Amino acid sequence: MQDFVKMRLNPVLDSVPYFKSIVDPNMNSIDSKKIRNSFLTFRTSSKPGSVEGVNADAVFIDEYDRVPQQSVQSAKNSMSSSTFKMFRRFSTPSSANVGVHDLYMHSDQMEYLHKCEHCGYWNLLSYEDYIDGSPDVGGNILLVNPSGVNVKGRSVQPGSYMFVCRKCGKPLDRWYNGQYVPAMPSNNVNGTGRRGYRISQLNAVWVSADALKQEEMNAKSKQSFYNYNLGMPYTDTKLQVSDSDIKDNGRFPERKRDREDYQLIAAGVDWGVKHTVVVMGMKNDGSYDVINQFQIDSVAATATVGVGSDIEALRVNLMPYDPDVIIADVGDSGERISRLIELFGKEKVFGCKYSSDPTSGLYSATGKISATWNENANLVTVDKLVEHKRFIDMMKRGQFGFWRKPDENLLQYIDHWENVVIRDEEQLNGDMRQVITRKAGDHSASASVYCLIGMDYLREKFFGEDSYDFDYAAVDERLKPEDTDLLKRIKSSGNIFD
Repeated sequence: MQDFVKMRLNPVLDSVPYFKSIVDPNMNSIDSKKIRNSFLTFRTSSKPGSVEGVNADAVFIDEYDRVPQQSVQSAKNSMSSSTFKMFRRFSTPSSANVGVHDLYMHSDQMEYLHKCEHCGYWNLLSYEDYIDGSPDVGGNILLVNPSGVNVKGRSVQPGSYMFVCRKCGKPLDRWYNGQYVPAMPSNNVNGTGRRGYRISQLNAVWVSADALKQEEMNAKSKQSFYNYNLGMPYTDTKLQVSDSDIKDNGRFPERKRDREDYQLIAAGVDWGVKHTVVVMGMKNDGSYDVINQFQIDSVAATATVGVGSDIEALRVNLMPYDPDVIIADVGDSGERISRLIELFGKEKVFGCKYSSDPTSGLYSATGKISATWNENANLVTVDKLVEHKRFIDMMKRGQFGFWRKPDENLLQYIDHWENVVIRDEEQLNGDMRQVITRKAGDHSASASVYCLIGMDYLREKFFGEDSYDFDYAAVDERLKPEDTDLLKRIKSSGNIFD
């Protein structure tokens, strides 16, 4: 925020005499400025309380997809006494139906169209290749000089590609004859709904088709290219759980209500308004089954009635499984972990915490790959992204069994995993890094990861550290970011013209 004000705003205000004349020199700081009789305040969005105490009439949030929802709500609350309440959100999109894309899909969806001066066709610009006679299938990009594309050098000479009308194929002038048109006007009848605008580098007249193709050849991933260059959401299916990943591995009829003949049992607990519990069993052959998932209503420690009844309910529900280990998130104070230790024993219960900010990516501040156990403190420390990628990889390779009956517990389990979002995100230094976030509730996913961490502990404890061989490097290779379409063609055939 400070860099933005110093490097992008202040130089403009200071260099234009008129702007400089309307800024009060007695209130002209990095945090706030007085312009005539109005005030302009700058705050970071990373902390929910950063806008507390600011009585705003208008709030503008940049990079909305990275902003914690607590910060968004805090910003809305800052306008509670205003008669204007102007709320604007801007962002590079990330995954489909997440953040700004979700807002846009529930808006009137204003799209910028370009009218062809040759045939009169209104073009919604598409990055797909132009296909003669197929405007509904083809796009607006035409390769006119193949020799200008240097595959080995990953460069594109000016004039190699051009924007054309997707109907007639003639050059498209993006400077003029353009206008915004709502794709879903019914979502904002008479201004009663939400207005949303989409624009990308396809519409930026100073960005040529050649420049976009060169960006695609050198992009770190297909998602980063779609997000940052095309202004479109993209979900890498390798990193996204689908219902088939779970339903196709239904290996027993219904949820199991007791231990049965499983050699090892691990339970994972994710605290919340409803505590989410997942139970995993290991068979004699070393294979894993997720055998149950359920929720228990939470009771606050400060409640006047029923304090501790939720932990007692958890004990009653877990007793039939006689779990060998229980892993739960540490929570706000770790009080519940202490209570579980009292009930199940110090040797069986561990709190789990993440080594750093869970959105810091694979290479976190600690460089943590595998879990670190502190048996004296009953604590295990892991990297959230690494462990979720690991679970997803094993699930997609059919290494977990589930119950087949599509009861509400299974449907919730699927829903929570589908809410997990792993995406590429640009860092402050310009590098791209995978980060983990969520669309909505993901408690079952977290509890599942705790189970797997617990199984690692049990296998090493009872069978030795060589009892299983898990290759983290192989997971990173299988789940690495997807290449752009152009880069795939280059890697597979050595050129882009096949």
